[in-house]
Amino acid sequence: MPHCGRPLYNNFLWKNLSTSGGQGLNKVVLIGNSFSQIVERTPKSLLRETGNYILKIQPFVKETSLPDSFILTDVFNDLAVHSFPLAAIQTIRSDIGSPLQKPEYHRNEEEFIRNKNVTN
Repeated sequence: MPHCGRPLYNNFLWKNLSTSGGQGLNKVVLIGNSFSQIVERTPKSLLRETGNYILKIQPFVKETSLPDSFILTDVFNDLAVHSFPLAAIQTIRSDIGSPLQKPEYHRNEEEFIRNKNVTN
């Protein structure tokens, strides 16, 4: 999921944590933007709005940075492999509680493309 925005990662985490108590998440290996870099570079107030599940799960994720050996060094500069150990998922689920709240985003969230024909 390189170059995907916070809302997409956030939705991915929410859905996988919401299903079967998150047990399936430990079978996932996610290649994408570094969660630790997202948490480090994004103001906490914004992260709570657009990446709350990233913020909650990041301390428990096993993250391995991938070397940036591409010609253009700014394209994949924070690419990482993420895995989700089962013990960590169980801790996260007990910390977050149940049921998990479905993420909601502001209409003008720049990293999230919406169908403009849909009305609320």
